[in-house]
Amino acid sequence: MPDNCGCPMENPLDNKFLKERYDSELARKDKLSDSLSLPVSVLIVLGGLVVAMARGFSYADYWLSVAFLGLVVLTGVCFLVALWYLAYAYHGNYEYERLPSLNDLYAALSRYQTYYLDYPNGSDEEKDQLAIDDFDANLRRRIIQAADRNAASNNDRQRCLHLAIVWLFAVLFGTLLSAVPYGIDQALAPVKVPVVHIDNLEGRKDLVMPETPTQSAPAPRPQAEAKPATPKPEFPSNIVFRNDQPQTTPKK
Repeated sequence: MPDNCGCPMENPLDNKFLKERYDSELARKDKLSDSLSLPVSVLIVLGGLVVAMARGFSYADYWLSVAFLGLVVLTGVCFLVALWYLAYAYHGNYEYERLPSLNDLYAALSRYQTYYLDYPNGSDEEKDQLAIDDFDANLRRRIIQAADRNAASNNDRQRCLHLAIVWLFAVLFGTLLSAVPYGIDQALAPVKVPVVHIDNLEGRKDLVMPETPTQSAPAPRPQAEAKPATPKPEFPSNIVFRNDQPQTTPKK
């Protein structure tokens, strides 16, 4: 459709634009997969801190223990929800599409050319152009179909990743709140003084009986080495490998 100046307008959805959109969605898919490693690491660290505080809590004061356990339970629930969203963002039921292989595309173009050669009217060049136009239109349709499905899957994955990060902040907030009663408990808990057992308070030394020296047996007299009559056997040679094939080593 020409514009006001009479020049033909360029197609805004040309092959270059569609191909760039298709490639960007595939690159976005890989970027989403790579961005999951940091939230998983942070979640593991926070979970380890909560477990360490739960094991180190003395549970001496009743109300302090109730407050601490309540915060730990809430933090654990947030931890499980965040872990579920991260797992679903990484390995959910997401469908992606890729374009057919180059071999399949070339075979399809050949079939279109064979199909249009049977047309009764038109020259061979016109028939070949019809085959190329039909092939190009179907290829554009396949690119749009793949890009749209990949974009929908990426949007779902990004939504799960966003929810996982929200619940991850909830885990962080719960961990900080749990640290308050934990710190109070550690401050109020009695310090365990190590008990040292001291024996022999009078300072006497135990008498140690000296060991009686033992007389060493006289060394046996060296005897003449007896050699067998038969010759000494040779030690087997090492096996040399070259290109994973054993080679024969000549005897020296």
